[in-house]
Amino acid sequence: MYINNDDRKAKIGKIQVDSRRGSLRIRFTYPKGDRKEFHVEEDTENNWLKALNIARKIDRDIEAGCFDNSLVSYSPNKAQEIQIVEKPLNIIEI
Repeated sequence: MYINNDDRKAKIGKIQVDSRRGSLRIRFTYPKGDRKEFHVEEDTENNWLKALNIARKIDRDIEAGCFDNSLVSYSPNKAQEIQIVEKPLNIIEI
């Protein structure tokens, strides 16, 4: 786990949290090949703590095998903004 409060960057398990263009963003890939990204709130101290807690919950749920793929349980008002990016298969996966 890596958390840099000054630069607003963190990595909790496989979950990355950072500040981008004035808002806080959570990014991760789960399951393999499905990239997910959503913005939590604007970049403030309270929202930074909220984003870290969401990242911890996502990481725990992935480890426990009860991840909510709709993201509603992590951020109900932001679940519609999910961006899923499929990466192309590489030669090893083929």
